[in-house]
Amino acid sequence: MMQWLDKSKGWTIIFLCGMLSLGMRAHHLNQEFSGYHSWRQTQTQTTVLNFAFEDADILTPHTNTIRNGTTIERMEFPLMQWLFSWAYRWLGDQPIYSRLLTFLIGLGTLLAFYHLVLICSGNRAVAAIAAWSLTFSPLFYYYSINPLPDNMALMCSMIGLWVLVDGPLSMKRLLVAGIFLSLAAAVKLPFVVFAPALLPMLWKIVGQKGAKGVATTVLLGLIFLPVLAWYAWVIPTWGSNPVLAGDIGIRSDTWDILHTVWTMMLPEMILNYAAVPFFLIGIVAFFKLRIHANPKVLPLLIPVPFVLAYYVFELHAIGKAHDYYLFPFVPILFLAVALGVHYLVEQGGRWTRWVWLPVVVLPITCFLKADVRWEPTGLNRQLWAHKEALRSIISEADRCIVGNDISERIFLYHLRRKGWAFMDDSLPADRLQACLDEGATYIISTSRKLEADYALQPYLGEAVYVSDEVRAYRIHQKRTD
Repeated sequence: MMQWLDKSKGWTIIFLCGMLSLGMRAHHLNQEFSGYHSWRQTQTQTTVLNFAFEDADILTPHTNTIRNGTTIERMEFPLMQWLFSWAYRWLGDQPIYSRLLTFLIGLGTLLAFYHLVLICSGNRAVAAIAAWSLTFSPLFYYYSINPLPDNMALMCSMIGLWVLVDGPLSMKRLLVAGIFLSLAAAVKLPFVVFAPALLPMLWKIVGQKGAKGVATTVLLGLIFLPVLAWYAWVIPTWGSNPVLAGDIGIRSDTWDILHTVWTMMLPEMILNYAAVPFFLIGIVAFFKLRIHANPKVLPLLIPVPFVLAYYVFELHAIGKAHDYYLFPFVPILFLAVALGVHYLVEQGGRWTRWVWLPVVVLPITCFLKADVRWEPTGLNRQLWAHKEALRSIISEADRCIVGNDISERIFLYHLRRKGWAFMDDSLPADRLQACLDEGATYIISTSRKLEADYALQPYLGEAVYVSDEVRAYRIHQKRTD
């Protein structure tokens, strides 16, 4: 088996990894977005659909949530959403298209990672096993068919690092790597932590090439300029976003978060328990073999303190739930896994035989951990049975008030309508009146408490849809009689 891996081409390995993982997830491919972090998935998919069917201008991404009189919401640069929208324009509205396109992005990540490890190790078998390990990271496995821009940012980062170490000193290679790393930062801002990987080669080029080195520095700056311009434009519109503020320091829950991350999220969700031995051996091998002294891997080490600084800054925002915020750790952690595999393979003999046990177990432990994450719960489960009926009653021109929806995304996504969301059982009459003044025509709720609210009763008109889980009413100006 090891000999076959040594002779196989990278695309063959990635194809096999991809087909097995896709087959394991086939029953979810046309499933509506639900389950773990459906909030962020439906937000992304709503932008895709609005690009496809309403406004294709990449600079004006729309959600279905009306805020301050508009549905325009500029966060990360929506390149992935805009590209996905073309499939929907041509093929129609089915979740499978975003899932398959995200899967293709995942294959790109795996292929780039395979070649990155191959360059560093010089061993195709090591690169193949490392790519296999990443394929069955429960974190990667779950999100690589769920439309989050983090997937595209990870792919661009992997490609940028691969290009950066693939060959001798080269201005062209530096600029190509810069393009991919700038795209990664544009698509998801935290991935800017990989931009410092460019510095060692840039330093050498400036020192050796004179005026050409200066020109390369200027070109590299111009490559990153659109990223800076985008975020300088949009960040002031984000308001009191906790991701921007950070929360450096010790809080009452800090140690609980760190304990959960180190004992559960890292070994179980990010790495996969079966890959933990590779990871631990890789950490030991890093110091034993003095890998840090190898100038070839310096560009891969420089981002490490920046990734750690990002985590310290966002620790409390990430908490114990936002695991996709940890995508910037994936290249670093799985390079350590690859180093562990490389060390075992290089030992030869019985040590090589031990490699196959975790390799075989990886897909099993991954499936057991990740498959339940697609199970619809909460609001998604409530709406699945009613969304088609509600869409048939409420026209696309109607504006709706919906709740309870703390995300302000999920309800309006399933409804495919524009409007406002309230987050709990309380909908103040003055807010309802403000929505009414902006054109609201229906209120749709999973809560029975609204109907008992004396202040809201004068606004409620005909009940157009009634079920045990969801009810929809026409609303009108408050009656004075």
